[in-house]
Amino acid sequence: MSIKIGTTHTGKVVRKADFGVFVGIEGARNTGLVHVSRLRGNSQDLRNQRLAEIKVGDEIVVEIVDIEKTEQLLRISLSEKKVHEELVLHNIPIDEVIPGVVTSKVEYGAFVLLPGWYVSGLLHVSRMTGDSSRAQSNNLAALEIGDEVDVLVTEIGINDNILKLKLSQA
Repeated sequence: MSIKIGTTHTGKVVRKADFGVFVGIEGARNTGLVHVSRLRGNSQDLRNQRLAEIKVGDEIVVEIVDIEKTEQLLRISLSEKKVHEELVLHNIPIDEVIPGVVTSKVEYGAFVLLPGWYVSGLLHVSRMTGDSSRAQSNNLAALEIGDEVDVLVTEIGINDNILKLKLSQA
C-alpha cells in the first residue's frame, strides 16, 4: 500500500504514550503517531480526555499529515482531529435541538459539550432563554457544571485552526 500526505486511513492503536498514540495503518507496514494535539476534540480538555479513553486495539480513522524519511526511519504523523473536524463541519445539524452538558462557566456564558459530537461550544448569555438581559443573566447564574441543556448550533467554522461553535439555548 502506498501512503501519501492527505490520504485518510483506518488503523488500530498499537501503543499509547503520555504524548499520544501510535497507530498501525491498515495495509501498511509502518505505524504513525497521533500526537495528543491531533486527537479529536476542539479543546485541550477534550483531546486529553480522548487520550485517556483510547485503548490499544481501538480502531480509528486518521489522515496522514506528514511523512519524514531519513536513512533509517520513516516517521509518519497522523491526525484524527482533521478527519473529525470535517465530519462535524459537514454533518452537525444546524438550528436543530442537540442535548449538551455544561462543562464550565464564565461571566459571559457557559461552555457546553455536545457528547455525541465530541465538541464543545460557547452558549453566550445573550443567546440564553429569557425575555430580558436580566432574565438571561439569571438563567446563566442558575446553570451548574454538569447540568444538561438543550442547545442549537447556530454557527460553525474553523478559526485560527480551531473548530468553533456558537450555540443558542433551545
